[in-house]
Amino acid sequence: MTGIPRMKAFLPALLTVVMVFFLSIIPAGSQETSPHQASGKSPSRELADLVQTGDQFGSFKKVDAPEYYFPDTLFDYIDGGAELFLAYGFVELMVAVFVEDGNPAHRATLEVYNMGTIENAYGVSRAEQGGDPYKLPGGAEGRLGNGMLQFYKDRFYINIFLPPTSKAFPAVAEQIGKTIEERIKGTFSRPDCFDLLPLQYRRAGSENYTNKDFLGQPFFNRIASAHYSQDNKTYTVFLSASPDREAIESLKKYKAYLMQEQSYLGELQDGIQGFTGRDPYYGNCAVALIKGRIAGVLGNPDGAAAILKSMQGGNDEKK
Repeated sequence: MTGIPRMKAFLPALLTVVMVFFLSIIPAGSQETSPHQASGKSPSRELADLVQTGDQFGSFKKVDAPEYYFPDTLFDYIDGGAELFLAYGFVELMVAVFVEDGNPAHRATLEVYNMGTIENAYGVSRAEQGGDPYKLPGGAEGRLGNGMLQFYKDRFYINIFLPPTSKAFPAVAEQIGKTIEERIKGTFSRPDCFDLLPLQYRRAGSENYTNKDFLGQPFFNRIASAHYSQDNKTYTVFLSASPDREAIESLKKYKAYLMQEQSYLGELQDGIQGFTGRDPYYGNCAVALIKGRIAGVLGNPDGAAAILKSMQGGNDEKK
């Protein structure tokens, strides 16, 4: 019977030891961990470092730890808009809120999306763009207007929101944008693949990037494109963002699709591996294999084959 009182005295002590051990293995600062990390996921260090302790912009201060979202939780933050980001290879999102001192109803919200590649960041920025063209001090391309500043740099796409009626807009948004731009390593330039598209007759600012299902085809992925105007005719030129070992198969699949739709017209000449057709949804097309990439012209310009042939002589970037 003497063992029972000893056990009763021992159990509280044991519980205390267990609690001390458990608390000792919780990482420092975990009390400020976003609730959206409960699944065990953590943001990349490069993303987390973009917002720092003590950050303040004018009278706007960070009052809470940033929140982080991942592909399986993105709908918790932007239900109805997550599909676009997921289609462009979304990796992770940080959301930080800065509150105006003395006026808690006025908030500046910073969203930083890690899109995995500069092409994806560029593509989603083009899909989301609003407002007027704006260039940040470091050279990043963005848009400014209606209470928001948007821009991309390297693989990150950034949104900054303030109430449009706030007297702090756009100054605070620009301060936040400048700081984040400086902290992001890498380039703010347009993806290299656009350098391989023809410059002549290209419409300024018409460049676009589609991560998957270009022309509605599941085998046309990672496509750069731009619009052109020549002699009152408009057309589109597109090219794979990088050489693709599946390019030949993709070309065959698109040819089979056109033949099935009775829209195949014939093979290209002059040493160009490709063909012409009339896509049921996108009209006249000439598609070819150029330096391991899918390339094509949509529309009815004079000499689509000549446009493709000129791209064969372009300087390909190293991959």
